[in-house]
This record gives sequence, structure tokens and C-alpha cells, in this order.
Amino acid sequence: MSVQPFFASEYFVPRLQEFTAAHPEIDIKVGTSDETPETHPADADLSIRLFRAPPSGMQSHLLFPLTLAPAGSPDFKKGVLVREGRIVSDFPLIIHETYPTAWKQWSRSAGIELPANSKVTRLDSMIAVVRACERGLGAALVPVPLADLWFKYGSIVRLFRQQLVADVSYYLVVRDDRADDPAVCLLRDWILEKFRTTD
Repeated sequence: MSVQPFFASEYFVPRLQEFTAAHPEIDIKVGTSDETPETHPADADLSIRLFRAPPSGMQSHLLFPLTLAPAGSPDFKKGVLVREGRIVSDFPLIIHETYPTAWKQWSRSAGIELPANSKVTRLDSMIAVVRACERGLGAALVPVPLADLWFKYGSIVRLFRQQLVADVSYYLVVRDDRADDPAVCLLRDWILEKFRTTD
């Protein structure tokens, strides 16, 4: 199966031992190198990917929408100043290249104005975005609940309570020609039980 990298490392793989312990006869290969949204790799029986709408020609199950929370390092948060709905302190931004307008969307929905000339660091993977955030390079929009452990252990902290619900969602996608395979069915049902938060 194919799972987008950050979902795999932070959410899927840490829970996978439960499935493998229950089904030791099933071998699983998880590919995590492709972060491209809205694609199901042709060689994968199943995938967990981001889509705007359910992909056609395959079985798809909505897991949950991509929700982004503004975050920074604990030291970074100490320097954030807001006056009359406007951030007046230095506020460098970390931007994921797949979501170049996410900070502008967050600003509009949250009613908080960003500084006009913030320094920007652009990165092409969510893992790199969260690492840069942890290191204090700036403010980042990070996915929840995927990044929950980073918040739990204090590596990063929420800068504001307002979140951005993006126009894409995580889907579990199953190839039609593999949907009746007993091992695929077991894995599909386990994923839906563990990760689906939207009916």
C-alpha cells in the first residue's frame, strides 16, 4: 500500500503493530516516498491520500478532512504579539509548497491579519515543515490530528486556537480488482476502524 509520508510516520506506522500482531500471516509493504496529492499509485492495492473528491474507478472511503493548526516552537510563541486583530511582531512563515495560499486562507478565516512582509521559508514535505517549526524557523500550519504527539510532548505549540479546514481530505482508496482479496479486506476494515473520524 501507499501512504503519504507524514501520515505514515506520525499516524499509521505507530499503530500498525496492532494489525500485524493480530494477522501475522499477512505481509505488508508500505510505500511512503510519494507526497503527491490526488493520485493512487498504480502498483498499490490500497492507499491513503489527499483528494478534493473521491477518485473515480476505485473504492474510496473518507477518513477525515485535512485540518491545519498554526504552530511554532515554545520560544517562538513567546515573541508573538497581536494587537487589534493584527500580528505586529516578527512572524516568519514556513510554507508547504503544495499549499502555497494556506496562510492567507487561515488569515481570512481566523480574522487575524498577517504582517505584510514576513520572511518565508518554502519546503516540499510536511515532515520538513514540522521540523523547521520545531527548530524555531517560523510559524507553520501543521496537520492535526497527525501532529498531535508533537504538541503533546511540547516540541511545538499552538500559536492560535483558530484552525483551517482545507479543501482536501484523507481518503482510503482500494483498487477495484483487489477489493475482494481477504488480506486487503482485513487491512481496509482495520484502517477504517482506526482512522476514520467522518461517517
